Amino acid sequence: MSVVRRGPETTYATPDQLVQHFMVVPAKQRLCALSAFVRGECRRNKLRSKIVVFLSTCDAVDFVSNLFQKCQWPQAPSMFGPAVFRLHGNVNQQDRTATFQAFCKAQSGVLFCTDVAARGLNLPTVQWIVQYDPPTETRDYVHRVGRTARSGAVGNSLLFLLPSESAYCDHLKTHGLNLTALSLEATLARSAYKGEFKPSSKKEVHEVVVHELQYLFEQTVLANTELFDMACQAFQSFVRSYATHSTDTRQYFHVRSLHFGHVAKSFALREPPASNKVTKGSQQAKTGTLKKRKALQDIDDSIEKSKQKKVGQAKRKYNNHVSEFAE
Repeated sequence: MSVVRRGPETTYATPDQLVQHFMVVPAKQRLCALSAFVRGECRRNKLRSKIVVFLSTCDAVDFVSNLFQKCQWPQAPSMFGPAVFRLHGNVNQQDRTATFQAFCKAQSGVLFCTDVAARGLNLPTVQWIVQYDPPTETRDYVHRVGRTARSGAVGNSLLFLLPSESAYCDHLKTHGLNLTALSLEATLARSAYKGEFKPSSKKEVHEVVVHELQYLFEQTVLANTELFDMACQAFQSFVRSYATHSTDTRQYFHVRSLHFGHVAKSFALREPPASNKVTKGSQQAKTGTLKKRKALQDIDDSIEKSKQKKVGQAKRKYNNHVSEFAE
């Protein structure tokens, strides 16, 4: 990656062999779309895929990696086939190093991680970088995709975006980053083996895939208390982290644009953890929703103010040190 400054904007040059994509996914279908995409790539490459999936928080990494390890794809012995790995800053250094080495040695695997893996790590033969949660800063987008297309090898990246975030692609374009759209419907349909999901007179294949997978995820979470608690924590940390985007990208990521009920679905929850006692349709529900939105916004605003100072200090300190994984 090279950087060229032109006027007020910073232009990034990525390798020619890196193909960048984005996919617009409604919040309530995000978890299904992620599993379908990874499943489809593993199937296409005959279970010899190495995929890195970036998420915004440690709680989300823990939840998603545990969910996919506990879930079994319909009519298959596992969710993906390849092993699932997790890596984030709250994992102790010994386990972090062991996970990194195991993923590097594996012929195939899916690594769920935070930005702790975005810099300084040499991850060999990674075919896909999936940014399930968009980065808080534009340069972090570039650092993430830089984990593939290394040493002249072909690499691909996929950025998940909510419909309210789709203009973020225009922002990336102003920085020299051009992304091509992937079809959500085709991705969902392509993930299924022949006969796994049968369309009906009322539903297309991709609609059946979403329905079946969402039901599977929700049932798995409901049946496991530990996983349910992890889902609730991941939901709450996601909402808080949503307010930490930098000033130049904040306009595309605002907490008020989130539909909390749909976001809950993306964590296999049937409703937001903070509102599970509110009666739908009642005045209490309407008032509670407004209060919840305001409370979460106040939390996000306070976190944002404190983090903006810490983020700059932490990143400057980080850049002055060599990663413990660097060769």
